[in-house]
Amino acid sequence: MRPEGIKAAKASRNSGKGKAYGDYKSMWDLKMEDLAQKEKLSKLAILDTLLAKKEPLSESEEVVMGLDYSYTQPSDSEDYGLRNSTDSGNSSTEMNIMLDQAEIKAVQNQYPLQPEVEFGFPKECYCGREPLLATSYTRNDPGRRFYSCDNIDDGDCHVYKWWDVVVTEEIKALGTQYAQLSDKVDYLSFLSDDDTHMREFKDRKFDLEQKLLRVERIGCDLARNTSRLFRIACVMVVVLVLIGIGLAARM
Repeated sequence: MRPEGIKAAKASRNSGKGKAYGDYKSMWDLKMEDLAQKEKLSKLAILDTLLAKKEPLSESEEVVMGLDYSYTQPSDSEDYGLRNSTDSGNSSTEMNIMLDQAEIKAVQNQYPLQPEVEFGFPKECYCGREPLLATSYTRNDPGRRFYSCDNIDDGDCHVYKWWDVVVTEEIKALGTQYAQLSDKVDYLSFLSDDDTHMREFKDRKFDLEQKLLRVERIGCDLARNTSRLFRIACVMVVVLVLIGIGLAARM
C-alpha cells in the first residue's frame, strides 16, 4: 500500500478539525465543572468542620469563616456532578458518606441509649431487650451459666455477664446494705435508750422536787410547833418564878 502523502494528510486533518475541537471543548468543560464541584465540596467540608468545633476559633479559622462561600443546605435535587462528571472517585466517596450516615441513623433509631449494667442481675440489655440466661460449652468454662442477649450476633454491644459474678456482686451489695441498716438500727436504738434515760431522769427529778416540798412543809410545821412550845415554856417559867417569889414573901 502506498503511504499517504503530505498533502493528503493535511487535507484529512483540516477536514476533521471541527470535530476534534468540539470534543476537546466538551472534555474541558467537564473537567472545569468537576473541579468546581470538588472545590465547593471541600469548602463545605471545611465549614462543617469549623461549625462543629466547640472551642474558640483561631485567627486563621475566623478568616476562613469570614470568606463568602455562599453556604447553603444541600437539597435532594443537587447531584454535585455525580451524574455529569466522568471522574467516579468523588461520586463514590459521597455515596459512601451518605450510606454511613443512613446506617448511623438507623442504628440510633433501632437501639436507643439505655442505662449501663453496672453490677448485680442485669434487667435490660444495652439494645433494650430482656437478658437471657445461657450455658457455656467452651473448654475453659464448661457448664458455666451467663447472661446474654438474642441479638448478640448482630455485631453490636450487648450484655454478657457470668452468673456467679452477678451473684457475688449481689451478695456484696446486700452485705453493704445490711451493714448500713444495722448502723441505722443501732443509732435509733441508742436514741431510744437516751429517750428512756431522759424520761427516767425527769421522773426522778419530779419525785425529788415533791420530796423537797414535803420536807419544806414539815420543817415549817416543826418551826411553828417549836415556837409555840417555847412560848409555853417561857410562860411556865414566869409562873414558877412568881410562885416562888410569893412563897418567899410569906415566909
